[in-house]
Amino acid sequence: CFHQPAKVGQVLEVEYQVLDANFGNMEMQQNMDINFVLKSPTGEELIKEQSRTEAIHRHEVKEPGDHTMCFDNSMSTVSSKTVYFEVYVDKTGGGSQEEDEWDGGDIPYSPELVYNDTYKDIKATIKKVHENLNQVTHYQDTKRAHEARDRNVQEHNFTRVNQFSMLVIVVMLVVGAVQVIMVRSLFEERSRLRKIFQYLS
Repeated sequence: CFHQPAKVGQVLEVEYQVLDANFGNMEMQQNMDINFVLKSPTGEELIKEQSRTEAIHRHEVKEPGDHTMCFDNSMSTVSSKTVYFEVYVDKTGGGSQEEDEWDGGDIPYSPELVYNDTYKDIKATIKKVHENLNQVTHYQDTKRAHEARDRNVQEHNFTRVNQFSMLVIVVMLVVGAVQVIMVRSLFEERSRLRKIFQYLS
């Protein structure tokens, strides 16, 4: 379980996805589902999901305090799972500390320093850039998580293909050896296999 503090009016966004699932030390792809629970500071279950591989949730905070996020893998007693998750708190509703830092009081400006963009315009522009950068970071993390999951699936498939190829090679060698032994035995007078064929014919 993980805990995230939030204030009333803020929006708590939780995103998670299962990247990998292994059956012990064996290269076997298992069920990639897990259970997820989001609890309020008082212990009330706000969101409860079962057997999900990935999901995105947005919850408007109504109780201040630490919200609990729990990931449950009890359905798989042997296999272990790798889970990527990200928690984002939208501070628009409850106000942010960054806005308070800009309101530092009245700053005297001389007429020479007054430009076309006012103080409020600059503040709004910087805030917008900050939000866009946060979104870019979020998208990059999501893409990296998808890439990691796809890479794990490819590695499992590569291992399976190699194992199946080795099995096919062994079967071909055994069949070839049996064929050689049978053909040679047909031309040997003392061969038991030749006597059996002669008896059947």
